[in-house]
Order: sequence, then structure tokens, then C-alpha cells
Amino acid sequence: MPDGLGGGGQSHRLPRGAHPGRNIPSAGVSGFGFVEKARFGFFNHAKGAYDPDDFHRLEITNLDRTLAWKKGRPSVHSHASGGGVLFGVVGGHILALTVARGSLEITVTLHSERFDRRTELSVGGYVLHLP
Repeated sequence: MPDGLGGGGQSHRLPRGAHPGRNIPSAGVSGFGFVEKARFGFFNHAKGAYDPDDFHRLEITNLDRTLAWKKGRPSVHSHASGGGVLFGVVGGHILALTVARGSLEITVTLHSERFDRRTELSVGGYVLHLP
């Protein structure tokens, strides 16, 4: 199910629990393209929250996302990396992306089985469990 977001300041925001529909057992999402602004987060275990930072005018070279379930509710986990005009690369957990000029191409791969996230005390967080 390929799709693309065109220019004009379209936002690709990932609010907690965002999911394309409750009838999807699970899915993988990949993508690449140009974004005007990316807000990435690095998880701070001491705070139990993401430390955010904003980056502008990036070529997203890799975007990966899983759509799964956690405690019976939809759960999204997204990461991306991208390079700027000086070819430095940044990345992290996606908190928000805004497309301006150019496009962001996204491909969704639906899975027939349900993926769940469960607490793993050994890592101190949620881990994706595959069927």
C-alpha cells in the first residue's frame, strides 16, 4: 500500500497510540524522502521520557515503523535517520515529521498475524513479541 505525502507543509505526526485502524493485526511501515522539519527523540531512561530535538531540511534515508498492540490498544514505534545539506546524519525515535517541498514516500506492509508489545523487566521497557 504505497503512499506519498507531497509538499505544502503536510505534517506526519505520531501521537501516542496512533494506528491506521483497529482491523489491522499488525503492519510494517518504511519510507524515505524530504522533510522540512523532523523532531527526533532519544529515550532518557532516568526520566522515562524522550529528550526531543528538531532538525530542518533533511533527506530521510530510512524510516521504519511497526504498528502493533500493547495492552489491547494500538501501539506505534517509529525510527528514522536523515542527512542534511552538509551530509551529517541524525536520527532517532520519530516524534513528528513535516513535509514541505518534495515528497515523503511511505510503504505499508500488512501482516496477517497480530504483533504485541509486552513489558520485559530485563530491558526495562516494552518489547515487540512476534507470533
